[in-house]
Amino acid sequence: MIPFATTKHLILRPLQESDKDSVFSLLNDQRVQHGNNLGQRVPFPDMLWELVRTQALSQLLFLLVVEIKNEFLYMRGDDPNEIEDEQAPEAVRRQRRKFVGGVTLRLAESRNRDTELGISLAFAWWGKGLGTELLQWLLEHNFTQLNMHRMSLGVFGDNDRAIELYNYLGFVEEGRIREGLAHENGWVDFVKMGMLDREWQARKGQMGSTSAFDDVVVATMCKVV
Repeated sequence: MIPFATTKHLILRPLQESDKDSVFSLLNDQRVQHGNNLGQRVPFPDMLWELVRTQALSQLLFLLVVEIKNEFLYMRGDDPNEIEDEQAPEAVRRQRRKFVGGVTLRLAESRNRDTELGISLAFAWWGKGLGTELLQWLLEHNFTQLNMHRMSLGVFGDNDRAIELYNYLGFVEEGRIREGLAHENGWVDFVKMGMLDREWQARKGQMGSTSAFDDVVVATMCKVV
């Protein structure tokens, strides 16, 4: 398989049929969904795979699966909630352990050239700096290869570290819907942020290390379907 793209630690490739178990593990993980706006928190059964896949591919500009390169698999953290299928062949289990998450771009109106970001990372890969690495690649691709004018995102207003990271990368807060999201038996603000192509051009050469932020980006509003 030839990947769509690679970064220092990551392989970015199209969705495959064999990703079903990993994708549903991500969608059904309450820790991941804690910061995502996918509607009501209900289980995603396997029978919905075709619906999830076809709707995602039809509504999104692209959907990429993110996995770790073989030489960096040792970075994977422990997940106390994980139940590994011991009946699966070792090659299959290894492939599932390599699964880092997914990233999407949605283009609601092509004339406006404004993509909407969605990103989710599996719990075992939190705190490794991979979300930041992925975002930096995505910004480059969005503005140079896709020739977009903007990138937009939404984030929970109480996710201070995510907002700090987005500000550092060059995103600007563009609006705040007060108590716009039901969250943990309460309400939080929905913060809209965006970056223009000229802002990215001015910013990209100034960024240093972002390792201190690690993977706060997992709390971005992720629209998979």
